Amino acid sequence: MKKWLDQLKRKIKNYHLNQEFPRSIQSIVTSNYIDRRHNSRTNVPLFGKLSPFPIVKFQDQVWKIENISIGGLCLVDEKEDIDIIVGSFLNLELKWHDVKGEVKARLVGTSLKRKHIQFISVPGNVMEKIRLLIKPGYLGKKFNKVKLSHKDIHAGIKELWLSPSGDHLKIFQEEKAIFNFQNDDIFIENKQGPYLLDSKKKKHLMPLSFINDMIVCISNFKEPSEAVINLLRNLDQVAMTLQKTEDK
Repeated sequence: MKKWLDQLKRKIKNYHLNQEFPRSIQSIVTSNYIDRRHNSRTNVPLFGKLSPFPIVKFQDQVWKIENISIGGLCLVDEKEDIDIIVGSFLNLELKWHDVKGEVKARLVGTSLKRKHIQFISVPGNVMEKIRLLIKPGYLGKKFNKVKLSHKDIHAGIKELWLSPSGDHLKIFQEEKAIFNFQNDDIFIENKQGPYLLDSKKKKHLMPLSFINDMIVCISNFKEPSEAVINLLRNLDQVAMTLQKTEDK
């Protein structure tokens, strides 16, 4: 925090020294916040195999990861099988259905059966895949579960999640949800979808890339409920089915 405040003071001083029109403190703080968020970590659900996230191999084993960013990742080492000291260099393989690459990295910390790893050298195609996880992950962190109104309950809504941008997720009592994401109402029901409805109420299935963004976004909700986790499992099954279709 002290380092960040010192940087902020220097920016303000430089604006006056250069006789530029001074920006408001709010705009400077906002600028700093945006700059720092590029390195934010995207959380990875510790269940199943969700298609947008990579499979990570190290020492000929596949490891679960807790989160990932453009600067590194956190490996889950429940049995503490990774016997290396902090500062050690290592090679990881990150693999998606269509991309894989070897990443040179370094162990920078351990805590609570977690291994914190910093990337040193990342192939371009792997970095591009990681970058695709960052924005929807960041957006998902803004969602919070809110208390239902009597109107919501009467409408059959089980849970309501909101973000400051106006995006929201409504989960209904029956197997149905509506996700307002980037100004579109996405329908998910009876383990089908997600889809959009046109003016004639015709269903249009969302493309795989959009479904993957939804998975990453919802994976980063704060303290996800059982209903949210079940929705994620549903979306993952749809994404996996679509992926198999595209690969044929």
